[in-house]
Amino acid sequence: MATSSGNVPDVLPSQVLSVNPSLPTNKLLDNLTKNQRLLQSLPQNYEKRHFFTGLFKTLLDDFFYSHERADIQLYAAICLADIIRIYAPNLPDASPEKMLNMFLFLARQLIGLKKIDDTLFTRRYYLLENLSMVQSFIPAVNLEDNRGCQISTVVFNNLFNAVQKKHSDQLKNLMIEIVSVILAEYETIPFALLELLFARIIDPEKKLREECYELVESIIRRCESFLKPVVVDYFKAVLITEDIESLHLHTKIYNIFDALSNISDTIVDDLIPTIEHRLTVPNEKHRRDAAKIIAYVTSSSNNDFSQKYKTLWNTFLQQFKNGTPEIQSTCIKYLKSYFVNHPELRTDLEDVMVHLSLSTDTNIRLQLMTQLRAITNSNLLDISDKIKQILCERARDKIWEVRKEALDYFGHVYKKECVNANWSNDIQKQLSWVANCIIHLYYQTATQDKLLAERLLTFYLMPWDVNTNDKVRVLLTLYSNVSENAQRAIREIIHSKFLFRRQLDKLMDLCLQMADLNITNDEKQLIELKLVNLVHAIALRCLPNPDKNEFVLKAFAIYAIKNHKQSLTNNNETSILLLFKQAISDGIKSKECYALANGIGQMLLDEAAKEQKRFPTNTTEEQTTTNNENNVHGQFTKMCGLIKMMFEKISTLLFDQETVSKLLKFIFERVSNEPEQSSLYYENINQLLKVFIQHPFIFNSPESLGFLCDLLKQHVYELAPILLRTIEACAPLIITSNQSNMLTLLDSELSTYLTLHPPIAKRTLYCMCALHPNEKDDILKKMIDDTQYDQFDSDQFITRLVLLGHMLKISPSALGDIGKRILNNISKYISDKRPINDNDMEENMTSSFLHGHFTLLADEPHADPEIGADTRVKRELVKALTRAVLGLRENSAGLFTVTYKLIRKSIEKDQDFTGEM
Repeated sequence: MATSSGNVPDVLPSQVLSVNPSLPTNKLLDNLTKNQRLLQSLPQNYEKRHFFTGLFKTLLDDFFYSHERADIQLYAAICLADIIRIYAPNLPDASPEKMLNMFLFLARQLIGLKKIDDTLFTRRYYLLENLSMVQSFIPAVNLEDNRGCQISTVVFNNLFNAVQKKHSDQLKNLMIEIVSVILAEYETIPFALLELLFARIIDPEKKLREECYELVESIIRRCESFLKPVVVDYFKAVLITEDIESLHLHTKIYNIFDALSNISDTIVDDLIPTIEHRLTVPNEKHRRDAAKIIAYVTSSSNNDFSQKYKTLWNTFLQQFKNGTPEIQSTCIKYLKSYFVNHPELRTDLEDVMVHLSLSTDTNIRLQLMTQLRAITNSNLLDISDKIKQILCERARDKIWEVRKEALDYFGHVYKKECVNANWSNDIQKQLSWVANCIIHLYYQTATQDKLLAERLLTFYLMPWDVNTNDKVRVLLTLYSNVSENAQRAIREIIHSKFLFRRQLDKLMDLCLQMADLNITNDEKQLIELKLVNLVHAIALRCLPNPDKNEFVLKAFAIYAIKNHKQSLTNNNETSILLLFKQAISDGIKSKECYALANGIGQMLLDEAAKEQKRFPTNTTEEQTTTNNENNVHGQFTKMCGLIKMMFEKISTLLFDQETVSKLLKFIFERVSNEPEQSSLYYENINQLLKVFIQHPFIFNSPESLGFLCDLLKQHVYELAPILLRTIEACAPLIITSNQSNMLTLLDSELSTYLTLHPPIAKRTLYCMCALHPNEKDDILKKMIDDTQYDQFDSDQFITRLVLLGHMLKISPSALGDIGKRILNNISKYISDKRPINDNDMEENMTSSFLHGHFTLLADEPHADPEIGADTRVKRELVKALTRAVLGLRENSAGLFTVTYKLIRKSIEKDQDFTGEM
């Protein structure tokens, strides 16, 4: 820095040393250094500055500008800067060309500031300070023929490229000062300089050099008063007049607007009319670009842009709502940012979203579903009534992809909430409509809809990968909270999954038979015919795109058979058929099944990779030849996809033996802790167990059979029929397991159920016969011998009558004679009994006989109060006689006549007792 005016040294001409280019380099550097020290001590507008005119003219030589040594160049530049300082506010005389080269030389020296560790850094800092002190570049701005802009460009670029994070604030302030002074000196700032600023506040420069962005940001804020007019003119040139021939950043105009909106509100205020005008121009691309930047800016965090510029916001909403699909598609992408950063705009945007959900453009509806998933983050509490309306409507969309996206989102929502055991009433209510919306998809006509409903049930509504206790809890909660139609769909889905598993099991058995090396040709042809028919049936009834998937399934069967034969030859136990058979075996657990499915899929993908290496670049003609030679080539990837689909469809992922055991345990604990359950709860349990009864292997575990016995001991009569039917279905499993203790326990409990109302007693009878198939004749004979059937006034009379008919049907040969005799006696006694006043009571042939003694059991459900006891007796008698006739067949002589007469008399008396026959 120069010394103060009170200490100005007295300079003699001899003190100004020669810097002639002919001097040796070291001498030249020494003289430059001494001259610089002398100049540094002199003040601005120094009186004897003319002593340095010769030095100034010498330093204007190109020799210094292109010298190979950086220190020579730097000290020459510092000397020039000091001479300019002591001459300020004027300049020494020189030609315009010389002045241009000098300022360019000074500007080029500024780039050296980026090297903070350079030994010359402090001297470069001094140079910058000197240039800033007297605003040395102001004269350069006024040079003719655009030379000022040329110099300013070099200054800006070098300063922007030189700034570093480690630079001090003081140094950065000097840079800001120099640039600001240059900009302020222009009457009209050239667009070229403006673009130098713009380039540093948008990507990629903004991300790559944060320190440069901060520097330019400070410059714009400092100079916004005289930058504003030229920025507005720049935007008008790009957006209105489209005079962009000499502009380089016109394609980034909206990025520039976004950057400016974060820097200077003053500038942006004047740009809003121009941007708003762009939203209404006829050119669709221009409207789309304007809508995109407004969407980006208004959705960004930490701004109140939409609130501050209401007119612009409303114009934008109109374009968003009613614009072309391209404009809507551009704006939809920012919906999540709006909802996260500006919840106060939710009402405005939801109105637009409702309109978009009705768009005729499939892509718009699909993108909207994607954004809704991101907005709510699968959180039920974030789903407003309008969003719920959108989701429900799109769940019934005519386009499969949109429908799938909406329903898959519903599944994610349900799964996220259902793993939480503590649901609030609001959540419970929300989950009910979500589940109903998903499950009702099952009744769509398209196979892919049914498959989607099955998949969503397996992976979301009853997620297979949660722990077993949660799966059971979720199942019962789901089933108890959906509509009757949805309940029926759930039962059908579960049943279809079991049936599909059974078909795949048959398919694997046939494939294993085909792979047997010892079968004859005739046997092979028969098995092959069965295999082809089964593959066709599976593809037609259970898979989407039947023709395509039938071909893939056939290819898989052929490959699996071939693979198994190779494994037999090589003594390898890891064939695909064996893995598949293991994955659908009775006792497999859900997670084990899933792991095996992944293993099979990986084997197929490995084969696909091998085939790709074998035939990497086949032409069409070569490919056709190859396919004729190998009918599975190119199909392995499709096979993998088919395997994935089939394993998602089978029952094992949803229900394994462990899950059913936990289900029975859950029911047992609930009814034992709270015996008084609602009738609806019992009805739901009955409906679910009816599905499982059709597939008894699912109960084949000691735990499940044990819980069935425990439930039976609870004497819950609402569950008794279904429990008895379940035990009856599981009887072969119980017998095979040789569990004598369980049989003894069951016999003891079942004997108490024989005295209950007829439906339970009847079911108990069949259960006992199933548990003792080889001893049923003896058991029934003992029962009929030990029972008194002539106690007509007993409350057990109807139950015994019902049991008698079923026993004769079950064991006609062992019980025929005694059974016919008993039934004949009962029929004769009832038919022959007449009232005292036969003329007055002719309409009811048994009313006098009964005298009210025949009453229904107190615990008998589904009793019709309009059917009297007398009619009930005759009805049950007719049913018992009919069963006996069916069982005895040709040995039913006499019973058929009795049955016929009884029915005929009842019809003649106009008695209606056949409603439940």
